[in-house]
Amino acid sequence: MLEPDDPDLAEAQAIGGFLRDRLVAPLLCAAAVVFLILSLHKSAPEPEELTEISGTVRDVNAVQECSWGFCNPAIIITLDEAPDRYHIRPTATGFIYLLRIPHTAVRTYVEKQPSFEEAHLDATKTWGLCVNGKWLVTLEDSLRTDNFFAHTVCPIIAIFLAAAGVVRFLEK
Repeated sequence: MLEPDDPDLAEAQAIGGFLRDRLVAPLLCAAAVVFLILSLHKSAPEPEELTEISGTVRDVNAVQECSWGFCNPAIIITLDEAPDRYHIRPTATGFIYLLRIPHTAVRTYVEKQPSFEEAHLDATKTWGLCVNGKWLVTLEDSLRTDNFFAHTVCPIIAIFLAAAGVVRFLEK
């Protein structure tokens, strides 16, 4: 155990102080750059890059998507008229009950040329949801939700990190 007057303790504290004084500001600024790059990333397709799919629901499965310690509900549907499985991220509760009603007609949108990886359980990601003629999630709202993190949250985090880095740099 190191004593308060031990030279090794003083040296360790000096090294820790040096690292804290010299590395925190650049690390904060580097993190700000990462969030800035994320904010410039196109996270959702443009409406003209999507095509409508429609059909009668054959199968519905509720799943949980978990990442970074957070879980979100999702729905995987299969339509009678299409061989693919489609991934729907609900924005309100009750979607699954509507989709389980026999002969439920669904309209949604998928990418014409998929640029996203399969969303979950080999299902194609969708935007917007119309059930039996009623839009539960409009295409615009769905795209806006996908873009919210990249175009709102990331820039705010980048600004705070950059400001903290500059303040830390100017303090020393």
